[in-house]
Amino acid sequence: MSEISLEVSTDDWSGLVAELAPRLSRAEHTWLSLSRPIGMVANTVLLASPSDLVREAIERQLRDTVTDALTELLGTSVTLAITTDPTLDTTAEAAETVPVAAVAAD
Repeated sequence: MSEISLEVSTDDWSGLVAELAPRLSRAEHTWLSLSRPIGMVANTVLLASPSDLVREAIERQLRDTVTDALTELLGTSVTLAITTDPTLDTTAEAAETVPVAAVAAD
């Protein structure tokens, strides 16, 4: 039996973030824009975020939204695993400066 290989490219991720943008707060959009897909193991999409703050925010606020969008994109049910990669993007500090009150209000 052959195994189906699924991947989420950087272009796929950019398109997914753009598609979700109208439903996201400014902070949520920034968090997803700073993150990158780094691979897929079985049906788990691996996402790298530039900081613990961004990782925790995605896990807390966006896990279901992102998982549903990835499931639709890939045509199969997936789960999401998020890791922190501080070398990912030097603009990660911008996401960390979003005031907590703004996040709670969105």
